[in-house]
Amino acid sequence: MSDTSKKQRHVITASEIGQFAYCSFSWYLQRQGLQPDPYLLQRGTAAHEQLGRHVYFYQQTKKKSHWFVAVGLILGITAIFLLLVGWLWI
Repeated sequence: MSDTSKKQRHVITASEIGQFAYCSFSWYLQRQGLQPDPYLLQRGTAAHEQLGRHVYFYQQTKKKSHWFVAVGLILGITAIFLLLVGWLWI
């Protein structure tokens, strides 16, 4: 391997960063000069889609849980306030 080709292998392009962010394994294979098997590529795409659905579900659940925590805090603070006000009036 010549010095020029060694230096070029150390250069990472913006599109490679995007590919790495999407699938580091695919980026590695391409970086090694390997072509993915079409069947395995299809399975990998399906796996990424399933992972995306799981991440989306998690994000939606997390948003809902924040609402429940907020409502719980408001109800708790209101209950404490009402107990204190009732206690002071007695």
